[in-house]
Parts: sequence; structure tokens; C-alpha cells
Amino acid sequence: MNRTPYALGPGEGHAVRLVAHRLTVKAPGDATGGAFALFECELCRGFEPPLHLHTREEESYYVLDGELTFSVGDERVEARAGSFVLLPRGIPHTFSVGGGGSARALLIVSPAAFEGFFLELADPVDTDDPVRLPEPHVLAAVGARFGASLVDSNRKEKP
Repeated sequence: MNRTPYALGPGEGHAVRLVAHRLTVKAPGDATGGAFALFECELCRGFEPPLHLHTREEESYYVLDGELTFSVGDERVEARAGSFVLLPRGIPHTFSVGGGGSARALLIVSPAAFEGFFLELADPVDTDDPVRLPEPHVLAAVGARFGASLVDSNRKEKP
């Protein structure tokens, strides 16, 4: 494991745009010995990730501002600023942004590596390209490489 300090200041990190959200990698897996990756997320109301599950990692959110509503298995979890939500691997989940129209959160994926999914699908943060949702077949193919799969409305894993 790397035994040197790793630090970023405010506004630092590799920022990308995924659909309408801004994700900034604050701690990539190579800085944590693969233990976890940390993102600062600026999330916009109106986009909800497709229902999906992870087979390799836990996904956790610490809400900094705004409100998020998580669907985790058969449970619904309301999370406002100061809330922490753990999404265990193997359980279908998604979220939506509520309240005033946007939210900020820290996203932790553990162990690391899933950050590659976001970085592969994202656009540069300063692009003028229209906001776009990757096609389902692209999401499925990239997800499969990173141990994630889309789930249909009956909560059964898609092939």
C-alpha cells in the first residue's frame, strides 16, 4: 500500500459530467490501495439512474446538501443533508433527487475500481454537447465489465 499522504483542496480532482450530474473524483482507487474510491457529486433533479445492482462493491452516499430518495430492494430511504446511506452489493437500487432541485453528496465505492464505469461513460465537464443518457445496451456492456447489471421493473436481473 502507498504510504504517502494524498490530499486535494477545494475544487480539485478530476471532474466529469455524467448525464446532468457533475462527478469529481476526490480519491481514486490507486490513491487508496484499491480500498475505496470517493467522488463529490453534484446531482440534478430529473435524472434517476436505472435500477441496477453491483456484484463487487458497496456503494455509499453521504448527503451534503439537498435531499435524495433511495429505492433499495423493497425499501425506500429518504436522505437529507447529514444522512448516510449504504447500498449493499447484490441488492437492486436507484435514487432520485428531491426538494429544491439539486443535491450534493459524497459517493464512496468500496472496494475501488467502479470509478472506471463513471469515467468511461462520462463527458468532459466543460463540453457543450447536449446532456445525454447512454443507450441501454452501452450501459449494460460497460456495467458488465465493472460488475454491475441493469434490473428490469420486476426486479429480476437482465441477461
